[in-house]
Amino acid sequence: MDDKDFIKQAQQALVRSQMELVEIIDSAADAILTYDQDGSIILYNTEAEKVFRSPASNMLGENISKLFPDLPWSEAMAQEGALQRWKGLVTAQLGDGASEELCVSVSRTEVEERTLFTLVVRCCGDNCLRAPH
Repeated sequence: MDDKDFIKQAQQALVRSQMELVEIIDSAADAILTYDQDGSIILYNTEAEKVFRSPASNMLGENISKLFPDLPWSEAMAQEGALQRWKGLVTAQLGDGASEELCVSVSRTEVEERTLFTLVVRCCGDNCLRAPH
């Protein structure tokens, strides 16, 4: 195999891997969203559209405070070397103007000197039984 074939196969494998990851995230039963250190939402899966009642096209690039005006995890996770994970109940602002208490798990990671926060969100309590997502 020459270098050109090797590079082509590596590129195809990378594209295939990225496509698989997108499908895995979009097929998750929970809302998954990621925002960066500036608060900009950079990932927002299909279930997030249902939970927050707002399409990805309206949310990508928006500040996380649009969904979570009070970020109870932010102070605990903001400092370098701080907590890497947080879980709790948080009131979210939904796209239709309503608010709802949601179960939120937050993880913090560093990717090439960029801090990213990923939230896995699910409804909890009575609203889950009344409003299937």
